[in-house]
Amino acid sequence: RGDGMEDFEPATHVPSIGCIAKTLRVNVGNTVSFKHQMGTCKTPQRGPTRVAFFAAGFSFARGHRILRVPYDWHAPYIFDGEEMSLGVRAWTWGYDLYQPDRNIIGHLYIPAGSSLRPVFWTTDWGKRWPCQYRSLLRIQEILKIHDVLTPEESLGKVDLDEWSKYAPGPRRDPRAFFTWAKVAVANEWGEKCQERIGGIGNTTGKTGKRYCNTPSLAGLYGKPGGMPY
Repeated sequence: RGDGMEDFEPATHVPSIGCIAKTLRVNVGNTVSFKHQMGTCKTPQRGPTRVAFFAAGFSFARGHRILRVPYDWHAPYIFDGEEMSLGVRAWTWGYDLYQPDRNIIGHLYIPAGSSLRPVFWTTDWGKRWPCQYRSLLRIQEILKIHDVLTPEESLGKVDLDEWSKYAPGPRRDPRAFFTWAKVAVANEWGEKCQERIGGIGNTTGKTGKRYCNTPSLAGLYGKPGGMPY
């Protein structure tokens, strides 16, 4: 115990480490968004290992990644969906994603609803929600999955400006990412999908059109080198 000013050096070499090994297909209006799920994986023993999913809370790269895969400012109020947009577009440019082999940084995630964590969806959400929905449709079209997820939704009101600037790269097809990462591109809801009330952890126990887990990739992350091709 002390006055809070003493040095503190947290452990960096630990048996397990935070990772994103799966995502959720989430029902949003008439379409689908993807919400990455933080979990834990066995800490890599021989250096960083390849993973599938981009983490907005912890990412770094050489500066040319920003030039090739810029943040899309034509997608206002996007939250869930931004990580998939950045990760898939980076993957199509030939970038691979890696998780570190030690704890480097912590993230104090304050629960939603706390006055210490103001978020954009608590103010004028009735006005902001249509903007977010159009942003989601824009991302889907850029990643070439709109015609599968929401073919009946018109892109008439979607911002299509600077399309080539945010387009996928020339190295890989964005649709191949979803196959590789075992993420179903589907607007269908089967027995393993659940209804949700009040948050991810609170379910009705019923099946329904709300959210559906993708398979965990933690076992594949544990292979030598990480996620295989």
